[in-house]
Amino acid sequence: MNQNEIELFVKNYIRAYLLQIREQNKFSQEKVANLLDTSRRGYVKLESDESCCDAVTLILILFVVEKDPREFISKMREEFFCTIEEIATDPILV
Repeated sequence: MNQNEIELFVKNYIRAYLLQIREQNKFSQEKVANLLDTSRRGYVKLESDESCCDAVTLILILFVVEKDPREFISKMREEFFCTIEEIATDPILV
């Protein structure tokens, strides 16, 4: 997995996570933007896959939005290694 693929994985994982959190909690985009101390426009770009969060936003996701940061990191790690395994065994990519 190269740097671009890793960035894409992180971007997609965080995007899916934020959408899930918003749906589960019935939060507006404005509400999540406020939790992450960002503009609504900046948050919309995260959700629409136009940008990726920076380190500060990731820390806010872990400490403000997520109830159990260890679980978030554990699930992300598990999915990351599953993705690497899928790439390694895909006959088209090998």
